Amino acid sequence: MWVIYRPVTREYPGLWAARMHVCLPAPKPTRFVITHPRLDGLRELLPAGLAYKNRHPRDLPEIHETWV
Repeated sequence: MWVIYRPVTREYPGLWAARMHVCLPAPKPTRFVITHPRLDGLRELLPAGLAYKNRHPRDLPEIHETWV
């Protein structure tokens, strides 16, 4: 899955960032990151065929959305 972060992160200030996460055997982020100055531009760079998932109430504030 890809988690999209708002442009407020310490690692990528001013850029929208999408980080690939693996879910099994336990959820964890990978080193694969895509960045773009605009949210719509970042979404265009995600792999085809993903499905949008709304934010979970327990998501960190910097998480904007998730694609699975």
